[in-house]
Amino acid sequence: MASVLMKPWLSIKGKWDLLGTYMEFDYFFVADDMKEMYANEDRLLKMVIMFSSLSIFVSCLGLFGLSSYIIDRRRKEIGIRKVLGGSSLKISLLISNSFTKLVLIAFVIAAPLAYLLMNRWLEDFAFKINIGVGVFIIAISLSITIAWLTVSIKSMQAALANPVDSIRTE
Repeated sequence: MASVLMKPWLSIKGKWDLLGTYMEFDYFFVADDMKEMYANEDRLLKMVIMFSSLSIFVSCLGLFGLSSYIIDRRRKEIGIRKVLGGSSLKISLLISNSFTKLVLIAFVIAAPLAYLLMNRWLEDFAFKINIGVGVFIIAISLSITIAWLTVSIKSMQAALANPVDSIRTE
């Protein structure tokens, strides 16, 4: 009796057999059917997370290398600004602002493309949702934050360096 309470389809199968129909009792769980239907979406999610993480890592490496190159080229200017009384924070912000412009340009190019691709992908689902502006605000905020964190490491290092050493070397 306890097994019937734990597995209600057993009691339904018994009732089905009592009816004396010649059709076989066949059942399935909707949750299993839905899980099977969205298995491709789960695999796609895992791949998107993996490749997004990899692309963010590679872009941070590229941004770090570009900031190192630009700071090295502007080392004398940074030293002169420091000697003339520029604070380390203002020098770091000056360098970070140029990279913020690059991130904004990249976002202006990528946002419409992402919007179109996401709308096309979402058309295949039974329940339709619209992509709001909030998603793009979060995306640009995270992009700028990651860029600032990446660039600030090298820019603060250059801003805190001894200005005499940077001016003396040519």
